[in-house]
Amino acid sequence: KPVPYEIDLEDLHQEGTLGLVDAVNRFREDKEISFGTFARVCIDRQIRTALRKYRSQTYRLLSRSISLESTITEYEDLT
Repeated sequence: KPVPYEIDLEDLHQEGTLGLVDAVNRFREDKEISFGTFARVCIDRQIRTALRKYRSQTYRLLSRSISLESTITEYEDLT
């Protein structure tokens, strides 16, 4: 999937690295899964979480901006 242009690719690389570190710390050899598969899942989860967090912050800012704009408009209508 395409990445929103506002997100720095270096930040996504860092999130992926955090996912890899998580995989190294949590991997158990007694499970019937290869490290590569487990790491891929951890990295993907970390990046998706970061993208969701970014999206929610963006929507929050947009919502506040719209709210502020409507408040200013209402104030201007009163004066």
